[in-house]
Amino acid sequence: MINNSSSAYFTICSANYLPTAKILVDTLESNTKEDTYIIICDKKQIEIEDFFADNQIKVLFVEDLNIRNFDAFILRYSILEINTAIKPYVFDYLFGAGYEKIFYFDPDISIENSLANFEKLLDKHNSLLTPHIQTPYKDEKNPSLKDISNSGIYNLGFLGLKSSDSVLNNFLPWWKRKCELECFSSVKDGLFTDQKFCDYLPSFVDNSYIHSESDANIAYWNLHERKITEKNNIFFSNDQQVLFFHFSGLLYDDSFSFIKLSKHENRFKRKISSALRKKIDEYLLALKQNNKLFEKLKIDDVYGLNNFHGTDLDTSKRSYIKFLETNKINYDIKKISKRWFDNPAKEFSKNKHLSRNFLGLYLSREDLRSAFNIKTPEGADAFLRWIKHEMDNNNLPKDWKISIPRRLETRFFGFQLKMRLFSILKSFSKYFPSLLSISIVSKIRSKIKALLLGEALASKKIHNENPILFSGFDTENISKKGINIFGYFNANTGVANGAKLMDDMLNEANISSTRFNVDIKDNSIITKSSKSKKNWDISLFHINADQTPFCIPFIDSSLSSNFKIGFWAWELDRFPTKFLESGKFLNDLWVPSNFIADSIMRSCDFEPKVVPHALNSHPDGVNGMDHKLKIKNKFTVVTTFDCDSYVDRKNPFATINSYLRASHRSDFRDNSCLIIKLTGIMGRKKIISKIMEIKENNMLNLVLIDRHLSDEEMVGLRNITDVFMSLHRSEGFGLNLIENMSAGNLVIATNYSGNIDYMNNQNSLLVDYKMIPLKKDQYPEWEGQFWADPYEDDASEKLLWSFDNNKERKRLSKNAKKYVESNFSIKEVSKKVLANIQAI
Repeated sequence: MINNSSSAYFTICSANYLPTAKILVDTLESNTKEDTYIIICDKKQIEIEDFFADNQIKVLFVEDLNIRNFDAFILRYSILEINTAIKPYVFDYLFGAGYEKIFYFDPDISIENSLANFEKLLDKHNSLLTPHIQTPYKDEKNPSLKDISNSGIYNLGFLGLKSSDSVLNNFLPWWKRKCELECFSSVKDGLFTDQKFCDYLPSFVDNSYIHSESDANIAYWNLHERKITEKNNIFFSNDQQVLFFHFSGLLYDDSFSFIKLSKHENRFKRKISSALRKKIDEYLLALKQNNKLFEKLKIDDVYGLNNFHGTDLDTSKRSYIKFLETNKINYDIKKISKRWFDNPAKEFSKNKHLSRNFLGLYLSREDLRSAFNIKTPEGADAFLRWIKHEMDNNNLPKDWKISIPRRLETRFFGFQLKMRLFSILKSFSKYFPSLLSISIVSKIRSKIKALLLGEALASKKIHNENPILFSGFDTENISKKGINIFGYFNANTGVANGAKLMDDMLNEANISSTRFNVDIKDNSIITKSSKSKKNWDISLFHINADQTPFCIPFIDSSLSSNFKIGFWAWELDRFPTKFLESGKFLNDLWVPSNFIADSIMRSCDFEPKVVPHALNSHPDGVNGMDHKLKIKNKFTVVTTFDCDSYVDRKNPFATINSYLRASHRSDFRDNSCLIIKLTGIMGRKKIISKIMEIKENNMLNLVLIDRHLSDEEMVGLRNITDVFMSLHRSEGFGLNLIENMSAGNLVIATNYSGNIDYMNNQNSLLVDYKMIPLKKDQYPEWEGQFWADPYEDDASEKLLWSFDNNKERKRLSKNAKKYVESNFSIKEVSKKVLANIQAI
């Protein structure tokens, strides 16, 4: 290779990341005239070169690097690991081509300014790095300092190296050796691909330069210390012109619309500066255009290095190889084949009766290792029975069956008996409901049910196992034309109404549905709608996690092998691990908000799909509520809460206190009223007494509604509302809030939790808060949890502003109504439902 330049730039990606990488390539070529390269770590496709036809970049495929023992890399590493493992080899390759200064950029970077200064820095220094952060975090959110320490002090999304003695003869050979054998993403082992090794780079390379300016490698991990602004489409970080942004983990939807800053953080999510949002929107527009070109050229985005000489590789197979290598157990790479993995693991004398596939699965899953002691015959048999069960339910490859011992081929009679007794209990409930009113009969039934549910609930006495959560499913032959939807269709609760709305969305999406009503008091009693005849291949359970085990084991046996989707809600920052066990009954999970999705992702390695609650257009008419409540010509402030939803979470007294603060101003006091609508029975009497005491002691114009309101009356109440307040400490979604926005009311609410999906500064007034720990019994699974404590003075100020600024209040209200109609209508949300179904 002949070059006429002293400097070179390169990136690495697989085919699926090409639309992203093209943004880097385009912006790179706009900011340097030096040679640029992209290394494709994937199978060779001529169309990839066509993808860069308008660029000057040189396209190399990983095979062009001639890496020694590269077959072992393919066998050993996942797509993430191998893309980083070859990085030092590319540096070595380009140094060998005669370049003096070489710079690497991750493909998800956008260059904003000339790189000449970086090139000059390597005139004086031998390496150039950017640290993840330069100041400590001041909160407990993610990423934390521990996260940074685990992944590496320096971010290897960028690295500059010069062909100095300490680089070529000291650091680079060592880094290559490390990346050949230890480039794993395994934080618990102190490894994070190629990046963690480079903590040592400034020690191994003399005269290294650590870039301490705010202009480079701007990403979610350092945004706490960088203020992003924009002027004339030039972006600044702490008043320095930005050199490059790093959009690691950026989340966007199928239309390439922004969702949140990164899947790896919860510090900012959508709460970013308008300047950064502008840049992200520009970035996503470019990504959308690149994706169209990618599809036009029909480039295959299926990763091509997951096949080793005809053997499809997966996590289990790679985990087995990794265990052999890290324990220095010899194996012959030439003998590796599909049959080799199906055969007994002869490398381990104590486990040679298990196939290499089975042992690889065991090694890849911490939950399986903690559940089964396969060093004992009993533990190994329990593990094999679990594998047999998962294969029977299409959760593991069917061709693994050849490795199951014959003695386990027959299903256990005891399990079949339990399933029969489940059916008998269901019939007993259906045909003899009056007997359940007899105390002794009810107790006996409950005890039998609890005993049998030991199987469903993974009782250690029966299984001694931790099951796979949200397991895979062979979806090749399932119909996507209809769904069985299970929910509390005969009840009138939030979860029940959510199921009804979901049915409406399926109808809007032209997906047929069959309703199964679940008894809200006994989830094992399930009745198929008389109007529904057909059973479908997909079932959706609009039932929360804690009740899922009491429902799914009791569905009709003809539906037991369905693809099962859960729809769960939760109200706190972290989802309880014990409730996550219900995921073993499901193949996928939908949730109504990003807040709930985040809470689940903090507790397990699974990302639910966000399908928000949808709303019908809000009807007009006050339905006589102004006369019933005698509040005509008053500035009307409303709050509602359910006593059974935990009063400390709903936090209604913060709203009352904020209204009381505002009432110190006489014009507000004389011309406004506060309406409190409550439901539920938990502590109801005490709550009402406290509210009335505050009213009387302060002579507040306060109206308390403690009776059931019809749907028409609730519509009327919303239509006489000027401001709806919710100073909640946490909301999973906040249906009351979005319903009021849909009605055209201004909503003042805590700037925290599920409502942030639809509330922003352009359509609402968001109240500041501090995070506080939950106290004992304030909410289920309260231990170690935090929630928001909204500032009442801030809420009071915003309430007075809305009273004083009628025109601006109505502008925000109009924006809110329009935003909800555009994004949360049944028509819009049904598109997400349809997309999720089609993606199965």
